[in-house]
Amino acid sequence: MNLNRIFAIPLLLAFSSIAGLLVGLLEDGWYDTAAWIGLGLPLVVIVSCARRSG
Repeated sequence: MNLNRIFAIPLLLAFSSIAGLLVGLLEDGWYDTAAWIGLGLPLVVIVSCARRSG
């Protein structure tokens, strides 16, 4: 397995979290919805992986 396949999903989740935090702090209105989605995506992935493994 190469490094791109290993770190693709964690990097996507990290960028989603960072984007959600920045959008939530800097803008208002519908940007708040985008911030919730950006911050909620990692949680959805964590819960789905925990259900699959448990």
